[in-house]
Amino acid sequence: MKAALTPSSQQQQQQQQRQEVTLSRLAQQRLAFLQLPLPQLTHDLRTKAEKNPFLIYESKEQMDSIEASQERVLTRESEEQNRPEAFTDGFEENEAPQQVDAIQKHDRMISSYSAPKTLTEHLEEQILSQFEPGITRDFLLYLAGSLDEKGYLSTPQDELIEAYRQLQGGGKTTALTQTLMKAIQQLQSLDPVGVGARSLEECLALQVRADPTYSEARGLRLKLCNHLHRLLTDTPEQLAKRLQCSVDEFLAARNYLRTLNPAPGLTFAPPKNLEPPEIIATQDATGRWMATCDDAQLPIFTLNEALLKETKHAHLSTTEKEQMTLFEAEARLLVNAFHNRNTTLCFIAQAIFDRQQDFLSSTGNPVALKPLHQKDIATALNFDESTISRAVNGKFVRLPHRSKPLPLKAFFSKSALQHATQHGMESISDQQVKATLRALIAKEDPVHPLSDQAIVNYLHQKGLQIARRTIAKYRDLLGIPSTRERRQRSTHI
Repeated sequence: MKAALTPSSQQQQQQQQRQEVTLSRLAQQRLAFLQLPLPQLTHDLRTKAEKNPFLIYESKEQMDSIEASQERVLTRESEEQNRPEAFTDGFEENEAPQQVDAIQKHDRMISSYSAPKTLTEHLEEQILSQFEPGITRDFLLYLAGSLDEKGYLSTPQDELIEAYRQLQGGGKTTALTQTLMKAIQQLQSLDPVGVGARSLEECLALQVRADPTYSEARGLRLKLCNHLHRLLTDTPEQLAKRLQCSVDEFLAARNYLRTLNPAPGLTFAPPKNLEPPEIIATQDATGRWMATCDDAQLPIFTLNEALLKETKHAHLSTTEKEQMTLFEAEARLLVNAFHNRNTTLCFIAQAIFDRQQDFLSSTGNPVALKPLHQKDIATALNFDESTISRAVNGKFVRLPHRSKPLPLKAFFSKSALQHATQHGMESISDQQVKATLRALIAKEDPVHPLSDQAIVNYLHQKGLQIARRTIAKYRDLLGIPSTRERRQRSTHI
């Protein structure tokens, strides 16, 4: 027989139930804000502020001044540093198992999708695998991000020189100009042929020079590249006379140029409309990479304290008071969830950075990527794996000297194999294997391409024990043809 509840115990039970409901709502709202990319977040905040009189929303365009924004950021950081429970309190409350399972299935589906590469991504992979870390590589990454959609380097030379001057920390203009010319030549040596050209004439000339087929007509073709503008005004006879060749030789050279690609960049996926990078990667005095949130990207979302005070002293009906109480409770919950979002996001990003310091130092070179799963971060932070998945999805990191932001998801990689070192067995990520394979094949002799077994033997010499079928699997994933197909392709160039 159950004991009867006393009035005081009933009140305590009701209060506890209200606290549990509030905590659950707070946890759900925090998760809802955490998974939203910045544009969706700002839209959601604006909508909620329009419906609740106790909320103030200001976009970054509406902020009074830079000084006022910085003061708000400092105040917010100070408040959050004094709230150690902000990272974990109530974060995983009452999430239905079915919902968690659905989210994880969705995340696996998204992770398995491989979007076509953009020109910038294609060039960055080559630069990171072929050049050692340093100013030269940093500047090449900058140049790769400065190309237009056709693959041309249309940025004025003085802007490029000034960008390199900032990377190097100064220098004379003459020396910087020479360095720039060398860097452009290095960029133009990458695939696709013709990339990095500063004009149509240069783009076609690069392709003429790169043609491995010996031809006595090469000199005539290069001359014609310098006279492209005359194709619209001069007759074949006039151009043949100007080029000191026969009309048939001119027509053959013109027909050859028509087979070349005037816009090598258009063969790649269009540039992605990436979300604004919310996380900034910086190094402290010891060289450790730190994750900070770019609060300048965030809107102001706070309580309307003046209206709250005014309402408390206003003469309202019982119904109006109840409505105002609901508005106030919701406003406080939303502001709490908003401030918690960035704190939690940076907390998760820092845990990822701590495990991928080499990857950050390499400016995002996949070769330096260590095996890391979302479950590893979830276990370390005592979060649910679905929370980590939603936190990193659609979030981007700004790295120094890299023109495009890097998805936070790019910091995760599967373990492909074990590598014996002097410190014992270490895991090698699948991205490292792919990057190594791509670099090896990029440097092979096209006439005598490497077989899968030859690649295996080379990696064995480097201490990487990997099976031939694994190399074949990664080659297929990268879209690299077989040895026979690569050899046949080289004979038809």
